[in-house]
Amino acid sequence: MSVHEPITIAETIDAPVNRRRRRLGVSWPTIILFAVVISYVNGFWVTSLQGAVGSLERSEPPFQRWLRDSTIMLPLYAAGVLLAVLLARRWFGRNPRAVVRGAGAAVLIIAMCTLVGIAEVANSAAYDYRLQSQHIDLVAGLHHDHTAESAAQPAGDAQTGACVGTCAAKQSTLSLQVRAATRASALMLITNILLVAWLLAVGGDRLWQRPRTNQTGAVEV
Repeated sequence: MSVHEPITIAETIDAPVNRRRRRLGVSWPTIILFAVVISYVNGFWVTSLQGAVGSLERSEPPFQRWLRDSTIMLPLYAAGVLLAVLLARRWFGRNPRAVVRGAGAAVLIIAMCTLVGIAEVANSAAYDYRLQSQHIDLVAGLHHDHTAESAAQPAGDAQTGACVGTCAAKQSTLSLQVRAATRASALMLITNILLVAWLLAVGGDRLWQRPRTNQTGAVEV
């Protein structure tokens, strides 16, 4: 008479999850490490950008903003790193040269994380510009004393195509946000290159598991 051990609810729930993990065949601790480091370092540049040229309406303690925004962006960076690793495994995973596998994965991780960072910078800059434009319109609307002086200007400006007053202020603000976002994106790219190179040098290129071969034992990356 055989005795069957009871199957707990936790084992029933964990079984599909474990199968999906084995199917992906990636090193989750390494992926999480990459995502955490890159997310919080890139979050520093976003916080610095907002503090330098951001709207006054969004003023708050820098550390609080950096911690909150970086934590919010962490799942997106994790998804980007995971996608990059899966693509690298598909394209370079069977290459016998570790340098090729590591370099391919590094390039894809840098590209994915930089795209996520640029999207975050662009979103922050666009929101700041919207708030600053509303502030410019509000200030212009409060200066009713200059309506008589400014009323004659549009007629001449319409003929010359000049942008003065509120238009010039908005154009200057937009130009400032674009320049700041461009520089922040470039800094993110440089930072991501250094971070990924450092993380790969410290932890090696163990990002995914290669299939077992008929040679001596299993070969892992």
